[in-house]
Amino acid sequence: MVASGLLEAGHFFRMQPELTTSFNRRNDLRIEIGLGLMFFFHLMGPGLFTVSLGNILKDRGLEDYIHIAMATGPVGCLIAPLMMGALADKRFDAGKILSVLYVGSDMSLYTAFHFLDTGEAPWTFVCAYGVHALFITPTFGLISAIAFNLLGERTNKFPRIRIWGTVGWIAAGWLVSGVLHAETSTLGGKVAAVLSVILAVVCRFLPPMPPPDSVAPKGRRSLASLFGFKAFALLKNSDHRGLFVTAALLSIPIAAFYAYTPILLREMGDQGSTQTMTLGQVSEIVLLLLLPLLVRKVRLKWILLGALVVGVLRYAFFTFGAMTAEMTWMIWGVALHGLCYVGFFVTAQIYLAERIEKKMRAQAQSLLVMLSGGVGTLVGIVMAGELFKLTAKSGELSDWVTFWGVLFITTLLAMTYFLITYRGAGAGPRQG
Repeated sequence: MVASGLLEAGHFFRMQPELTTSFNRRNDLRIEIGLGLMFFFHLMGPGLFTVSLGNILKDRGLEDYIHIAMATGPVGCLIAPLMMGALADKRFDAGKILSVLYVGSDMSLYTAFHFLDTGEAPWTFVCAYGVHALFITPTFGLISAIAFNLLGERTNKFPRIRIWGTVGWIAAGWLVSGVLHAETSTLGGKVAAVLSVILAVVCRFLPPMPPPDSVAPKGRRSLASLFGFKAFALLKNSDHRGLFVTAALLSIPIAAFYAYTPILLREMGDQGSTQTMTLGQVSEIVLLLLLPLLVRKVRLKWILLGALVVGVLRYAFFTFGAMTAEMTWMIWGVALHGLCYVGFFVTAQIYLAERIEKKMRAQAQSLLVMLSGGVGTLVGIVMAGELFKLTAKSGELSDWVTFWGVLFITTLLAMTYFLITYRGAGAGPRQG
């Protein structure tokens, strides 16, 4: 069923072999359906193991390795995305790059979970999982850049395509908890590895997308150009800088949300914590449905700020949940996650698609991934890991109050920075 769905995505792309500047309605729909299916399975993959990874390692007595394993993703974000974005902008077809990345992701992910199953030393798992991160992290920026490329000027269509990624993540959570019963099993990770292989095949059916910089004069390129370092020039613009830095700051507490919320839920008696975590994706869907209307009616600044306010509330609810041992607070906090994530990061992707010149867009999307999924998440994982060992590792609910309280303050600081630095009005094609 999964394989047939992915091959159907390839079918939709094959029916539109050439990218043109004007689309008729039928071809528009085919492209949108194909992209929607790609996003569905692209996010279904990590949803099959990322949320449950903390419980998988804890069940094997490896809880001290949770933050180390989680940190491999951010390290991958620091190394790979900008370079892949630069190659897509300047050297190679983005779809072919994506296909190669999915193949590498499959091999390394399967190897990592095989090492856990066979009881190899924990560091063998961490290393293989880290190699997987090098392959998978660039795909998030690239798939968004491909979507914006295929949509052309219709950037307002992106949220309704991106929504299928959220549906895929929800489906993964229900599959892990309700079908595979793999809350502490490696089975979800191995299924995700198979998905990566099929996604690699689907990428071969994407319409050709020669890099926009390929029309430039040929010649030697600098290392800065090859590795995508020129994207950092975007930080000279005050609004761009405010957006990118806030994304990094907000990713610090979000990293702790993914890694440690399922652990607390299980300690509070929730044996289906992976399924419960999908409530955050339900709210994602609601906001993704509303976002096309919001971006037409409301300044991007207020959407971004609203997402930050929701993020602050989420950690306030978690703090109250730990303080009162009431699951209701935790459920409301989980549900708010989607509003925070979509409201900020998807809106940020739309901002970059509209405010950045075309030849730099893939690198801009990759820079967002690097600063949020790399710098911010790495700091967040390390900080949360140490904080967990100092406070919540004992298993006492009262110790979690300090854990979530620190993350509440961190989110509040991110919101304050955004308010001070971002202006938006009068810049670019939109009053941002």
